Formats: sequence, C-alpha cells, structure tokens
Amino acid sequence: MESESVINDKIVAITTRIHKDFPQLSAYLAVNPVTKSDEPNSVSDILKLQKHYQSLQTMLRKFTIDKTGL
Repeated sequence: MESESVINDKIVAITTRIHKDFPQLSAYLAVNPVTKSDEPNSVSDILKLQKHYQSLQTMLRKFTIDKTGL
C-alpha cells in the first residue's frame, strides 16, 4: 500500500494537470472533497485518498475519451 504522502503527491499532480490542460473540469474538483482523521497515515485515510485519486483518473479518462471520440 502506498503511503499517504505518495498518494497526496499523485493527487496534486493530476489536479494540476486538470487545472492546466482541462480547466473546464476544474469546477468538478470541489464536488468530491476528502476528509481526514486526526491519525496520520491511517488505513481509512489512505483508502479514501486512493479512492479520490481513482475518481480523478476516471473523470479525466472519461473526459478525454469523450473529447477524442474514442
């Protein structure tokens, strides 16, 4: 399982890409906020972050497929 820090870095990278390359999707980023517990690196937080990252990947993939018609 990846650490919380690694997943956060991935989330920052994909969010930056969305803001830069697909600004029309930026409005959807705030729709799925992630809340964390007070315990650092808790398994539930890591799972939430992984799910959030996967949702960002899915959103980007669906948008780019729809745009290219693939």
